[in-house]
Amino acid sequence: MRTSPSACLVCGILLLAPALGFSAMTGTGGDPQVNHLRSKQAAAAPAQPVAKEETIAPGERQKSLDDGLYMSGEFTYALQGGVASITLDQVNNDSSTRTTGTLRLSLWATTYQPARGASVTGYRLATFQSLGQLSPRTYFSNVAESSSYLAPPDGSYWLVVVLAEYNPAACPSNSDGYCLTDTYVSFSQVSWGTAQPSFNYSDLWWTSTESGWGISLLQHPSNFMFAAWFTYDEAGMPKWYVAPACRLVGDYCYGTLYETTGSPFSQPFDPAAVTVKAVGTLSLTFTSYGAGVMRYNVRGVVATKSITRQPF
Repeated sequence: MRTSPSACLVCGILLLAPALGFSAMTGTGGDPQVNHLRSKQAAAAPAQPVAKEETIAPGERQKSLDDGLYMSGEFTYALQGGVASITLDQVNNDSSTRTTGTLRLSLWATTYQPARGASVTGYRLATFQSLGQLSPRTYFSNVAESSSYLAPPDGSYWLVVVLAEYNPAACPSNSDGYCLTDTYVSFSQVSWGTAQPSFNYSDLWWTSTESGWGISLLQHPSNFMFAAWFTYDEAGMPKWYVAPACRLVGDYCYGTLYETTGSPFSQPFDPAAVTVKAVGTLSLTFTSYGAGVMRYNVRGVVATKSITRQPF
């Protein structure tokens, strides 16, 4: 549906609950400004063919919110029985002079969180039928698309909705001629498959050039990992975070980080002093028996650390 522009930008977010072994999933998503959360999981269906890794890049004149071609509102997704379906509130062309090229949506799985509107490298799960062109100062609303989909390799992924515009001259590296113009990315991840880890990663890990902090990992036979990260806060004071349910799929682990408080060791235990607060996320990617990459997001502070087992 094509209509005149609305007076304001409606926002949403995408929250995906980890769903190991499920090929039937539903959820919502959009701009990470609005706290609207919805997710469901359904029974497993037959395994899907595996997607191949590829990249989609923006054009030479990258489209963005500033350029007036972007997605807005909320989207929903469903992956079930080999079919991917999405709905999206709006695709906007705010330009007063320019008619867009043909527009198209696709759904991707990535092992990282790409910046909005930036190049995406990952697994293209589904490519939907083209939406057509948008005249100046118009938008598509209530978009609903369905297509067959390919599953990514076993692992945990962020899901990314990509809006692309057909303009082969602007993005010659994209074989299909569609240039990335806007993206929505999930805050949490979805897991596919049941791949086993290559090793038991229980140990004390650190960054050898950054003495003073580290992360203790305990891997359970269920392939859930308990992570206890000892570090320092902004004031240089000691700080602990824990990820009590970091789910391992293959050699990748992802979980929620929590901050806790409790009774002082010098006093009788007081259960009322115990608090648990979610403050971010933790992911661990192990590249060998003794090396890996730690990524964290704590209250919006995002960083990546190379870690190794601490020798004794």
